Amino acid sequence: MDEGEVQELFRSGQIDRRTFLRLMAGLASGSALAAMGVACAPTEAPQATEAPQATKAVVPTPTSVPATPAPQFPSGELIVAQSAGIDTMDVQTSLSGIMMVGHMIESVSQRLHTGELVPHLAHTWENVDEVTWLLHLQEGVEFHNGEKFNADVLDYNFKRFADPATGAPTGGERFTRYFKSCEVVDEYTVKWTTQIPLGPIVEFTPENFRIMSPKAIAELGDDVVNVAVGTGAFKFVEWTPGEKLVMEANEDYWMGPPKLASVVLRPIVEDATRIVELKTGRVDVIDQVPVGRIPELEDAGGIQILRAPMEMSAYIELNCFREPFNNVKVRQAMNYAIDREAIVQYIMMGAGEPQVGYLTSAHEGYDPDLKPYPYDPDKARSLLEQAGYPNGFKFTLSGPNNRYFKDQATLEAIASQLEAIGVTAELNLLDWGAYIGEFIQKPPVFDAGLIGYGDQGSAFVSMSMCVYSKGEGAGWYGYENPEWDALYEEALATFDNEERDLKVRQLRQILYDEAPFIYVAETQVIYAVRDSVHDFYPHPNGRFWLREGEGCYKA
Repeated sequence: MDEGEVQELFRSGQIDRRTFLRLMAGLASGSALAAMGVACAPTEAPQATEAPQATKAVVPTPTSVPATPAPQFPSGELIVAQSAGIDTMDVQTSLSGIMMVGHMIESVSQRLHTGELVPHLAHTWENVDEVTWLLHLQEGVEFHNGEKFNADVLDYNFKRFADPATGAPTGGERFTRYFKSCEVVDEYTVKWTTQIPLGPIVEFTPENFRIMSPKAIAELGDDVVNVAVGTGAFKFVEWTPGEKLVMEANEDYWMGPPKLASVVLRPIVEDATRIVELKTGRVDVIDQVPVGRIPELEDAGGIQILRAPMEMSAYIELNCFREPFNNVKVRQAMNYAIDREAIVQYIMMGAGEPQVGYLTSAHEGYDPDLKPYPYDPDKARSLLEQAGYPNGFKFTLSGPNNRYFKDQATLEAIASQLEAIGVTAELNLLDWGAYIGEFIQKPPVFDAGLIGYGDQGSAFVSMSMCVYSKGEGAGWYGYENPEWDALYEEALATFDNEERDLKVRQLRQILYDEAPFIYVAETQVIYAVRDSVHDFYPHPNGRFWLREGEGCYKA
């Protein structure tokens, strides 16, 4: 059975969503995932035999493939118009270039469109004891400059990433908080020692931790920010910041050559311009499709809309350091006061679903039986009265303007709905740069602020940033619960996948009940592609990998 047959069974209602996900995950990974490692041949896609539990996600419908003569590969040029540009070719220090530069510079693991995170350059992760791991590396892998990939290379990259002087946003102290050391065991084996027991180690390995060529770094010097040399399916050709990035097929790629001969990324910030470029055929793929423009694109002909549920959701984080949000009844009242169905239908134009607590179905510990807070203004008013606020209160609701999908309109709707229970929310909207600078200040300066979490694909990473009080992460707003912290530490040190998933479900239930956030809506990743593009799969984190499966191609 192939993916097309599975998708047809799902669309026709012959299998349910859970069976669909299980079958797709099996097709994508090659076999069922188990404990903590996988085995795969260096010339084939990684085949999971033992690996940490993969994160779950609803599978987007890929481009249908009409019956056409098979083209010769690699062939064709794919032009992608992306709403954000690339800041640097040094992917370890990048904030906005991980997806495209990641096609040239790879990682020890790889995320698939199903949401799975599977071993990649490290084909097996062997758990020796609570803090010791052996990473067994792919053999026969070479960088684009001919340098061999081996244990010495991985060790070099580990130390570079851990060095604060490198300036990696998820490296330095943030990395060494969990990862203690790397030692070369033999040519294709390294030993990683962690600071604490770390069951979900693959999920905790930062996305920026990608394997760069030590030889290229030495030869390029300061120019390492302008040229990418990796082991990936595509090789660097040229980069003009703000204009285009050009890559060509690596025909010696260790997993087999990609089907595309070349890929061009064009950063185009304006939605309207991206849409015109797609409709006129000057680009093949666009991201961040505005929901209101979807009918126009569908009517244009020759264009398909591809969607995936987004694993990052924006929440309103409540400052639990301050009154009244240090009172759980007040926080619960705020959640009962929100009409999520109306926000999804009228503000988001149906491109989403009501949020069910913290994190999404794409993350560990998802409970399909848990339902969103119901819209119940009477219960909200009763809770406020029990908390000592019968006449409501005033607070400032802060957020970015045009960072998240329909963020300003959503905040305005929430402020209006809170008025119905006597709570006045004064809006404070800022540009993203100014907003995030204030949001992360310690102690927090906002009463409440809109912020997105979950795009790392791991519940643990997100919870460590904003919920785990001992970590005092960048997004921690004063929620403190010793019971929750202890369970988090216990789950983090749990190596059995099923047992850990149950603990994460408990953690998410506590956050649902104690409501340190106002839960609003889960949104969607929306791409538009021309009909000539095949096997293009948007990921729940908004990204894509053009070598996934048999590889994206044009025909």
